[in-house]
Amino acid sequence: MNRFKLHNTKPGLFMLIQALMLPASFAGTKVLYNLGTREVVTHDAVQSGNTPWSLLDSQNPNFSSYSHPAYYSTVFHKVVDSSAGSIAENWILTEAPKALYNSSSNEYLTPQQVQAGTTDWMILDANPANQSPYTHPAYFNKTEEKVLDGTQGSQVGQWTLAVYSFPIQPGNDGNSSGNSSDGNSSDVKVVLYNIETKAVITPEQVASGATDWLLLSPAKYPDKYKHPAYYNLSFHRVVENLESDVENGWTLRHPDSVDPNATNPDLAKVLFNINTQEILTRSEIEAGGTGWMILPPGFVGNDGSTYSYPSYYNQTTHGVLDNSQGDVEGEWVLSAPTVSISATIAEGGTVSGTGSFDLKSTVLLTANPSPGYAFADWSGAAGGSLNPITIVAVPNFSLTARFSKDTGDDDGDGLSNYEELAVHGTNQAVADTDGDGLSDKEEVLAGLDATTSNKALIDQISAAFGSRGAADTPYTEGWFYLPGRGWIFTNKNAYPYLYDDSSSSWLYFQSGGDLPRFYHYGTQAWMTIESSK
Repeated sequence: MNRFKLHNTKPGLFMLIQALMLPASFAGTKVLYNLGTREVVTHDAVQSGNTPWSLLDSQNPNFSSYSHPAYYSTVFHKVVDSSAGSIAENWILTEAPKALYNSSSNEYLTPQQVQAGTTDWMILDANPANQSPYTHPAYFNKTEEKVLDGTQGSQVGQWTLAVYSFPIQPGNDGNSSGNSSDGNSSDVKVVLYNIETKAVITPEQVASGATDWLLLSPAKYPDKYKHPAYYNLSFHRVVENLESDVENGWTLRHPDSVDPNATNPDLAKVLFNINTQEILTRSEIEAGGTGWMILPPGFVGNDGSTYSYPSYYNQTTHGVLDNSQGDVEGEWVLSAPTVSISATIAEGGTVSGTGSFDLKSTVLLTANPSPGYAFADWSGAAGGSLNPITIVAVPNFSLTARFSKDTGDDDGDGLSNYEELAVHGTNQAVADTDGDGLSDKEEVLAGLDATTSNKALIDQISAAFGSRGAADTPYTEGWFYLPGRGWIFTNKNAYPYLYDDSSSSWLYFQSGGDLPRFYHYGTQAWMTIESSK
């Protein structure tokens, strides 16, 4: 969370100055007039883009504090408006002054020509303190020693006062009505590029007057800046043609090095209240009434604080919510309009229903146990053993699904469901999966594959063993069935010892007699097994 105080400043000096196309009837009503030089700048001249003045948009609420029409000077960065007494660097806004007109020669003399001192005329200043008897504008003829003023019918010789259509003056050095055309050509090989918003402004766009940028004259600033250099009317900084120069996110780049169609995906992020789950979009904040302000690229607080763009100022808490990882202002975070929902699983299953979702949308998550496992519970952002579970897609959602081994024994064969399904692959609902007469556990203990029937082999060996003489070897690899005795087990590592399942004891086989002879270790006695013939 970042905090700073915004100072109240006249908004017109810090907002984008836009030209407002006014009806033709407006053009002649007010002009910019310099009391010192008698220079006149008309509305049409301003609209031509050939002066260092910009007309403030009367419909823009940021300029509501001005009396319109109002003009902003890009030279001395002040506003002259239509209110009484408004003056900036000797400039006022007034009705177009009348010019001297000779009805015989059709000659016009403008106030600026008279001020230059090359005529027989001089201008009488309108100073209320002098209680002047003249109606201004008023001119004194040094030859006739008479005054020609604004009184109806006033005339000196063939001279009267007449409305004059002041022409648009060609650009000069930028110190008065004009603005140097040096460096304004559209062949400038760099563009203005915002490294944060990815916006691109071309020299042609600047020249059209449709932006809040001005191209500075190399003639006026030959050494101060590396040209081309641009001045911003909104944040009052100059961006010059240096790779290291970045002002409020803006720098100069060669057009081949930037994508004119690129956008910053972070601008799509929304403000999200983690408690109320309220969402504020950037367009809603721009519209006003939310209690938040959008901070411009490269904004620096009055305490020197910088912020990760995009950033937003809270007018109640005076804190800033920016795009840095984990930043929180009150209960608000900056979030993408779509969020990723995932679940962590240690072992034993999967979770379906995860993925990317619109912020605040409803998501159904299902825990799917693997064979031999059972779902235990959820932990993290959601808890409990309910499955499936419904959640709301919010940022930084972290959920874990826990599974446990299924220790039940559904078929009662002595193997747990986990052992049957996850370890041996047998049927947890059937005690003898392969149907060969041995239970799954008996086959597991004997090292046999409980999923493959050994019945045919067992029957064959049992029949052979029961019909052969004493010299025959009853050896087989694993379990076999001996009629009259039951199940017997041996293998190449145990033989001639055999395990007798019916008595749970070991037998020792001795050949060489008329009948197979065994020593029974359980009863500690010799025994013979009759042939089945």
